[in-house]
Amino acid sequence: MPLKSGSSPETISSNISQLRHEGYPEKQAVAIAYSNSRKAKDCDSGKCGMDAIVGQYPVHNATGIQWPVTEGTEVPGSKK
Repeated sequence: MPLKSGSSPETISSNISQLRHEGYPEKQAVAIAYSNSRKAKDCDSGKCGMDAIVGQYPVHNATGIQWPVTEGTEVPGSKK
């Protein structure tokens, strides 16, 4: 059964209970519930899925490969 989405203490507690009922060890259930909570927070702030990745890095036109570029770094294959 899917876990509830959210980061409130009630939601986390409910998810832990559900995971324990499904047979997960206590520490693993807690870790999964808190991980799920962090993902819910990230999605609420617009940082989840491909939306978090696309547009952050320049794309090399020839290969389509993305990579982070810091200031002063030359992008391979770019023309000046």
